[in-house]
Amino acid sequence: MLANYAQVIMLSDQKILQKSKAVQLLRYLKELEESFSENDLDPAKDDLYFNVERALMRIAGNDLGGRMHTGRSRNDLYSALNRMVMRKELLSIIEKNLTLQEKLLCLAEEHKEDVVTGYTHLQPAQPITLGHYFVSYAEVLQRDYLRLKHAYETTNQSPLGACAIAGTGFPINRQYVAESLGFDSILVSSLDSVASRDYLLEAESAIAIMMSTLSRIAQDLQLPGIDLFTWDEFKDEVGWDTLLLIGSITSLGSAIVSSGLSSWLLGSLLGGLSNVGIIPLCIIVAVIVTLLHFPLPVSAAIMTMSAAALCELATGMGASPVIIIVVACFMAGFVLILPLDPIPLIAYKYGYFSIKQLLVIGLVIGLVWSVLTGVWIPIIGGILGY
Repeated sequence: MLANYAQVIMLSDQKILQKSKAVQLLRYLKELEESFSENDLDPAKDDLYFNVERALMRIAGNDLGGRMHTGRSRNDLYSALNRMVMRKELLSIIEKNLTLQEKLLCLAEEHKEDVVTGYTHLQPAQPITLGHYFVSYAEVLQRDYLRLKHAYETTNQSPLGACAIAGTGFPINRQYVAESLGFDSILVSSLDSVASRDYLLEAESAIAIMMSTLSRIAQDLQLPGIDLFTWDEFKDEVGWDTLLLIGSITSLGSAIVSSGLSSWLLGSLLGGLSNVGIIPLCIIVAVIVTLLHFPLPVSAAIMTMSAAALCELATGMGASPVIIIVVACFMAGFVLILPLDPIPLIAYKYGYFSIKQLLVIGLVIGLVWSVLTGVWIPIIGGILGY
């Protein structure tokens, strides 16, 4: 009914409709607005346009009721109503977008020093702050907002006054009607006004792009703790350069084991040690795990996944293979050399230690812990009967 009110007032201002008749027509429109319902719709009248016109004529008379659509057609009216509905939805979506941006920025401030795992190539990569993560999506949503805003501006242009297709000879005021209904401007071409629906495509595109942003956020929430892919699924599709970028110890370690590299490595390093005692051997195994972590960050995978070679070595010495395997696995989880692991990397990033300091500290801690591990695990193993 808002479009009808604006139309009648404009016709009166332009002297197309007498002021007294305009006042009467506005009263009848108000009465119709309060009484008209979907039960009054007659399918024989084709659509809402003719149903409202017929209902108005019943209470205002054919002459007065028929004057409301002077200089207007259902073509430009429906086009305007569709744009008004679309702009309302866009404003609602824009409001929700800005609310989400505000929430993300608040969370970014709250968690600006909280360190979490950053993912690249769908695998854990580098430590980042949770605040940094939230800001990244706030920026994406800001671009989504700009697209939605432009879609709103394209939508919020009035086609009223274009009539069926070629305008009207009546001296109507299109700008007044547009401003009365909240439109920012008018569409100049009468043909474009009633024929074009590209504003819907622009709005749908902006919404779809924003939904892809929200989908990324939802997917991110599923990443931590999920085994995303295995070496067998991955090895035939990706080159070694990309594989090294991914840095997955599990997938790369699997390849090392399946290729026989791990057995060769352990055989070469430990094959001549079959005559030493179990404690020295455990110390050596622990030291090897520690030292290999510097030139080859997947040493943890190599040692922990080379159980067969370790078991064979221990059996040849007459010792329990469990002890050596426990030593290797235990050290694989406590290697602290260079900024290759999250905690040293964070310390290096914030300037607490240099590379040289991390190397010295890591080597000292690693070697001392290797000796301690190589001693206390065999002792405990002996107590437990291994």
